[in-house]
Amino acid sequence: MKLFQSIISLLVTGVTAIALPNVTLATNLKFDLDFTTSNQNIWGEENNNFSWDGDNASLAVEWNESLAKNYSLLKNTGCAQKIWGVCVWPKIEELNVGFNAFTEGNLGLQNTFNLNGGIVDALIPVDLFFEIPDSPVKAGEILTIQSDFSFDDNSSFSTKGINASYDLDLIFDVATGVDINPVNQLDLGFDIDEKINLVNLDGNNINLQLDEKFGAFDISLPQVNTTGFKSENPLKNQLISSGEDEFMKAAIDLDGLASLLFGLPSLQEKQELDLGTFGNLGFYYNLLDIEAAITLSMFQNFSLTSELPAILKLEDNTIINFNIGDEISLTMPDNIGNSLEVEAFIDFNALFTNSTNLEIDFALDFIAGEFGLELPLVGEKNLGPLFEKSIGIYETTFELFDNTFQLGGFNQEKVNFKIGTVPELEQPQTQIRLLSTAFSQPVEDSLLSSQINRKKVPEPSSIIGLLTLGIFGGSLIFKKSEKSVKPIKKAKILVTK
Repeated sequence: MKLFQSIISLLVTGVTAIALPNVTLATNLKFDLDFTTSNQNIWGEENNNFSWDGDNASLAVEWNESLAKNYSLLKNTGCAQKIWGVCVWPKIEELNVGFNAFTEGNLGLQNTFNLNGGIVDALIPVDLFFEIPDSPVKAGEILTIQSDFSFDDNSSFSTKGINASYDLDLIFDVATGVDINPVNQLDLGFDIDEKINLVNLDGNNINLQLDEKFGAFDISLPQVNTTGFKSENPLKNQLISSGEDEFMKAAIDLDGLASLLFGLPSLQEKQELDLGTFGNLGFYYNLLDIEAAITLSMFQNFSLTSELPAILKLEDNTIINFNIGDEISLTMPDNIGNSLEVEAFIDFNALFTNSTNLEIDFALDFIAGEFGLELPLVGEKNLGPLFEKSIGIYETTFELFDNTFQLGGFNQEKVNFKIGTVPELEQPQTQIRLLSTAFSQPVEDSLLSSQINRKKVPEPSSIIGLLTLGIFGGSLIFKKSEKSVKPIKKAKILVTK
């Protein structure tokens, strides 16, 4: 029995003398950031979009002229002297007669042209994470800060394609007038200031259609507008978008050209005879119809990724440059109170990729042997076509633009947090930690915000070493008990601060 007590006593002494593995608490901080930019060029300029505005007045004529003219007239205004009732001396007075006239104006044509090369706007909410020590850190100790970030699910960007507009206005600003004295009833004049739009073309509605005898063309400005969202790859902070626009369609009537060039009879004909109340009697045929179809389409693919370069500024003005996602190691400064105040300045270094391609598609459409009748009281009866086929002759894609560049204009964000410290005058108490978890409790004195999560991170230790030491000590006691029957003295534990 005494041998068993001695073994237990030695095991307790050995385990007590060697500290158990320390348990460090870590705190996860989460911050919501918003990065925005607008009106940036989709073709590679770091700041501002490519645009050109022109305002030109042509065929303009301006004038401003005036004239004043006065005349003096003699007017008989009565009788100055009468003899026996007869006027022998008329009364003559001087009368001023005149007019004031003016004319001024601005008459001409005014051209206004605007071109926008395409813009991109972006709104990127970002979830920012910092993992810092939860337990207070002593001055001079090395601490570690882990950082990470992810795009929020609501992150997006939008692109608008090339846009142009043109206006031609008639400027009619004319005023003229005549003021006649002394009679106001003869005064004349007018004042007109008008701008009359003669031509208006806008990129959203520019559309040139030509319908000639041997072909039809439909041409407009390429309009590719896209919206980018998070990609399906959850491991990448990336937004992607794509779009296309068929901006030119041409159809050429080859059989019509052949009839003209080779003197063939008409291959397509339709004749009708109006029978009044009975309806129409008609006949239609299409012996051969060959149409060449050409289309041009623009395809654009965009993507946006980002790094977050950042600066940590400690309250002692220490500056640390890093990228969000890095692990930072630093030494706790001296002369800090109960916590170390940290400021983090975060930039959004966006990389934008624009891949623009032009697709050309050339095909031939054949129709042969198509007939139709229109009968009174019966209606239309169609037969055929006897042969119909579409053949793709040529289809290819050309790369017009492919570049990755820094997208500018994003704002900077700033966050603050604190790391708990151990005051330099405070001396920590020596503790005896036993194997049982009942004697070890985590520290509950975090100085951080309510938005935290704690997790236990075990430090390196050797449980095998403890067990080996215990077994080795037990074997020594057992051998000693075989050589001597003396009772084992009780072990003493000396704890110093």
